[in-house]
Amino acid sequence: MLDTVSAEDSGPVVVPGGSFTFGTRLGLVFIVEAAFLSLLSVLFLLVYILSSTVKYKDQRRWGSTTPLHVYFISMMFAELFQATGSIMNLKWVIEANVHDGSFCTAQGLMKQIGDVSVALATLAIAVHTFSAIVFRWVPLHPRILSAVVLSAIWLTIILIVIISAVTHRNDIDAYWGDTQYWCWVSRRYQVQQYALDYVFMWTTAFANIILYIPLALVIKGVVIVDGFSVKLRTKEERLHATTHSSQTGGRAVDNIAMQMLFYPLVYTLTVLPIAIVRFRAFYDQHVPFAGTVVADVLFSCSGLFNVILFAFTRPSLLPRRESTLPSFHAFSSSFRSPGADRQTFSGQLSSSPERSQMGALPDDSEIYRFESRTRIDHESDRNPLEPSPTKYQFSPTSPSYCSQI
Repeated sequence: MLDTVSAEDSGPVVVPGGSFTFGTRLGLVFIVEAAFLSLLSVLFLLVYILSSTVKYKDQRRWGSTTPLHVYFISMMFAELFQATGSIMNLKWVIEANVHDGSFCTAQGLMKQIGDVSVALATLAIAVHTFSAIVFRWVPLHPRILSAVVLSAIWLTIILIVIISAVTHRNDIDAYWGDTQYWCWVSRRYQVQQYALDYVFMWTTAFANIILYIPLALVIKGVVIVDGFSVKLRTKEERLHATTHSSQTGGRAVDNIAMQMLFYPLVYTLTVLPIAIVRFRAFYDQHVPFAGTVVADVLFSCSGLFNVILFAFTRPSLLPRRESTLPSFHAFSSSFRSPGADRQTFSGQLSSSPERSQMGALPDDSEIYRFESRTRIDHESDRNPLEPSPTKYQFSPTSPSYCSQI
């Protein structure tokens, strides 16, 4: 995916005749191995979700009825495209050279689809999570919303492919062609590289930073958002608020807030190095081949990183058996009415409250399910000891809120 880089290195990376040296081929092997890890981890996760949902549909629960899960599955399929594009480097390792042709065009196309689709799916998840927690936004028609967003993502990709293929139909092998170490959009089409690939990746990286970091502050209780009003809590106010939460609940909130920072960190880790390398290459600056390999290895690990990140921080995205332990929801309801309800629920649970799972992030709340429910339905589900929502405000900093969206 990187354009031709400068060959000014401690040693030549390409023999004058056009064949790769052993070092160049070894570097490409590292990239292929990283892509294989991503491909296998994503395939394993998709197979696990499918088999568990079908085989144990009565014993396991998976929130397939939420928009967030639709975006997640879309991202996993996008990771397959991205990983496959990098695995296709194996041909150039074997042949010790890159040459234009149908295979080269297919690799360039596969890489571009992977870049854009992963970026858009990641952006959809970030915006959805931010809106749900910060603004407590409830979509009126979740099923329609997820269908529209998903259609927009893949329609954008289809349009990019069609427009690129039609406008360069006479030189399509040159458009998705040799970029020295693999195939992608050729360097002569820098405008298309920016407009049809980079802009999506960098927009998503920037959005992850400006959305998830404030989101962590909201969960932590440092910032309070009420409609269009944003208030920064003083240290005294935060200290007073923590006296109304249990020690376990406080740790849960801290963990959730910290996990929000993993998302921009992981995406930035995979995108920033390769962005720096590309920028240097664009302006004909020296780019050591080792730097190119490290950047692309990290980028090729995107699928693996996302599988690990979402599996550990958003467990409700995976099929799992219904828990028979006391619900943390009952324990954390004390956060709804500071002080008063804590005594009520302290005697209700005979054992210590269930620990908040790492990453009990907003994934499968009833308010985001496709099936509409009336107010009467929700009233019937509520514990008779639980305070009425009309009397007490359910704060987005509550662990139970964050574990159910």
